[in-house]
Amino acid sequence: MDSMQPSFGDAFESMLPNELKQAIFKLAAADNSDEINISLSEDDEASLQAPAIDFLLKLKQEYPATIYSHALSFLTGPTMRWVLKSEWEPHRRVLAAFRAKVPLDIRQSIKHLYMPKVTIRGVIDPSTLANKKEDLKFVTLPDGEDYSPYLDSLHKEGLHGNNAGRLIMKDLQGTIMLIPYVFPCLEKFDFSLDMFDCLPPAISHHPLTDSVSRLLRHEIAFNMSLIMIMLTSLRSLRNVNNVDIRIFWGDFFRRNRRFDYSVSKEDEDKLEILFSRELIKHAPAKSITSYAKQQGIYVMGDKVTA
Repeated sequence: MDSMQPSFGDAFESMLPNELKQAIFKLAAADNSDEINISLSEDDEASLQAPAIDFLLKLKQEYPATIYSHALSFLTGPTMRWVLKSEWEPHRRVLAAFRAKVPLDIRQSIKHLYMPKVTIRGVIDPSTLANKKEDLKFVTLPDGEDYSPYLDSLHKEGLHGNNAGRLIMKDLQGTIMLIPYVFPCLEKFDFSLDMFDCLPPAISHHPLTDSVSRLLRHEIAFNMSLIMIMLTSLRSLRNVNNVDIRIFWGDFFRRNRRFDYSVSKEDEDKLEILFSRELIKHAPAKSITSYAKQQGIYVMGDKVTA
């Protein structure tokens, strides 16, 4: 009789309904969330903290191929969003580690990617700038020694001021250019931005308040925005015209910083629309949709198509 009993793998595959299988996959890989988190390990910065990858590799090694195939298809499909976390530096290192350590069959199956807190000026440690006036000039390292590990590495290399700013820009543009090599089959690409970080840099004879007014009057575009310059690298995405881009607008950059001007919510909404319409000229995606947070949840706003 025992010889007639199906194995656990065979029983799992043949007896459970798909909905229950997928619930088990989601619980094991994403703690029952619709998001799969990926970050660099705190103990070993060359290693990934990626429970979902560990789970998939274990399935591939120890269970029937049909179970692995089903789990891979579900966990990398468009309903599951893979989140690349990198708090105080560009996402480039976590992308490079992901490319080096995750098998191609997993990477090329992932359809939906999210990069939170895409920022240029924000890679400066917020504790360094908290409660200090911010003028939004070009990226420079702060005066002092309270750097994030990323900026500390630049400081030790002797990079200061505009030289550091150029390297930060290079790292960020390189991050965007890595995406098609790490995730060759993306259908949805999400990232979060802070409009204050997207504003063009202020210059001495053009206060930022004047620049904002001119943006709203459509007299100038976002072409000089450092974030816009960085995001033009999105055109390197393979089949970018088939990718839906979603921008989640937040206030993570401006938090704990003081500014000598303010922008009304109405004007900020207008600026977000102008930004996405300018971006699609440089990165002709299938669509670019803005989402703004209202009472703790994101609400869909303007949508533009190429």
